[in-house]
Amino acid sequence: AVVDLHKALLTESAAIAGSQSVPVMSGTARALKTPGGFRRAYLHAQADAKGIAEDARPAAWSESLLSTVRPLARVGYFEHALGLSIGTETASRGDVGVVATVIGILKSFLGSGLLFLPGAYASAGWALASVLLVAIAALNAVCIGLLLEACVASGVSDFGQLALRASGPVGKTCVHV
Repeated sequence: AVVDLHKALLTESAAIAGSQSVPVMSGTARALKTPGGFRRAYLHAQADAKGIAEDARPAAWSESLLSTVRPLARVGYFEHALGLSIGTETASRGDVGVVATVIGILKSFLGSGLLFLPGAYASAGWALASVLLVAIAALNAVCIGLLLEACVASGVSDFGQLALRASGPVGKTCVHV
């Protein structure tokens, strides 16, 4: 969205000036477009205003979270920590422990939900949002229980195989995507 807005503004300003060419993006604009760029620029501006030297600032202000995490993903840190395997070998049943399972579930269900929760409370109000939150959590628990029961009843150990049995190759592809 930021990239599209930036391009639109550049195109509009070039059209107003009577020029058909779009100016080349500066290094600052490119840095602002990276994930977390605006936040890092704000932190540096605040530090400059307070007279904090560059070398006294945290290293995290100078690089994006993605550049920090990318090397860990390359060496398989997250797969090892969560007990996952990306390779072609198949994991035997029971390789993933309870802690890794809980972390995986929390990461997948809570990650995006926590980002939108404040807006939901602001829109719905405290009472309605609290009731709906508990109701949706209960519905999620029931659905997870049904999925686990279906896995046990069908004798499969993952949701992709369960979807394959229930819906064919299309179902399996949908689950894996």
